[in-house]
Amino acid sequence: MAFAQNYCGKDTPQSEEMDVLSDVHSPRRFRAVGSLVNLPAFWQAFQCAEGTPMRAPRPCAVW
Repeated sequence: MAFAQNYCGKDTPQSEEMDVLSDVHSPRRFRAVGSLVNLPAFWQAFQCAEGTPMRAPRPCAVW
């Protein structure tokens, strides 16, 4: 929970567009959700079944 809360916020479409153009990081919604949907430990802890939005159909591993 603390991981996602770190990126918690409500961006307007305009502020998100500005961030995409000027910030080296991905938008906050992708930093939180994008990481978790690819994490098997998250699926197990929160019982995310295959085919649900919080479980990537083809997870990617970065490291």
